[in-house]
Amino acid sequence: MLEALRRHRIDLLLVLILVLIDTGTKVAAYALLPPGNWPIGVGDDLSLKLMLNETGIALSRGELYSWWPSMHIAQAIAFLAMAVVVVSLARSGIRWSLRVLAGIGSLLAVALGSFFLAELLPKVFDDQRPSVILMRASDLVLLLVLVMCSRTLYFRACFTLMFAGGTGNLLSFFYPPFAGVDFIRSRWMCEVIDMGVFNVADVYLIFSYIMLLAAPAYLLVGYIVKRWKRPVQPARPS
Repeated sequence: MLEALRRHRIDLLLVLILVLIDTGTKVAAYALLPPGNWPIGVGDDLSLKLMLNETGIALSRGELYSWWPSMHIAQAIAFLAMAVVVVSLARSGIRWSLRVLAGIGSLLAVALGSFFLAELLPKVFDDQRPSVILMRASDLVLLLVLVMCSRTLYFRACFTLMFAGGTGNLLSFFYPPFAGVDFIRSRWMCEVIDMGVFNVADVYLIFSYIMLLAAPAYLLVGYIVKRWKRPVQPARPS
């Protein structure tokens, strides 16, 4: 484990820098922004609007209580189970393409199982916050495993961004105001992807999701380039 951390010290240093930037902007927004909407030079398309999210999840209180904390506990168990699957596949001797297919199949199975598991789990927490923190922490375990098991710079960068965003949003629960601090509002983002007020950590997550969506194109281009650079074997004399 320590050897793996040393190999990825650059990735972890990048995470630290990104988290410090996110934390600094949240502290500044909470300290300096008054209630209301402050336009930033481009009218209503981009503005600052301070909002506090007690659960850190973009759902209304009624929707959250309809889910109940057991759903978050089931998600936490699913994240940890998927981390074990990723480590097992990374240490296996099967081909990379088969590992990807097995990983996708395992992800779907674990995600589906979490929905059924949520119905069976007892209502341990009366408050949403402990279960959300547990779920987010388990998500970070999975993301850290993905960073360490990624063999290409592209996917390492993708999961590093995702890990930094998740860490920044989780840490918001441990310093004043002990809630998610959202302060950026984009009318374009709201209209295109139905995203309201967000923060810098959410920007990291958006970029990582875009990278994941672009991953098939990246893999296809890499395959074509590799085939094109492969030397042509001379024909053997008959």
